Amino acid sequence: MEVKGRNLIEGVPRTVTIDDSEIRESLSECVATIVNAVRVALERTPPELSADISDPRHRPDGRRRAAEESGQADSRGDRLAGIDCG
Repeated sequence: MEVKGRNLIEGVPRTVTIDDSEIRESLSECVATIVNAVRVALERTPPELSADISDPRHRPDGRRRAAEESGQADSRGDRLAGIDCG
């Protein structure tokens, strides 16, 4: 992948080619921190709420609405942490 930017030492535009392993390496620490934070949050979450979080019908991305329209949704978990998921 070609990445365009400015060489901070020379102050001129520059294009470099990087591969997926370099991108993966540069993001690995940040991703590990995020994964750890999610893990800690889920460990502190009550089991009944964890079950609702993992249920795709309760995600606010439209899949709950699709489940409702198909008649597969139930009334459990219509509100999650004060956010209207329906």
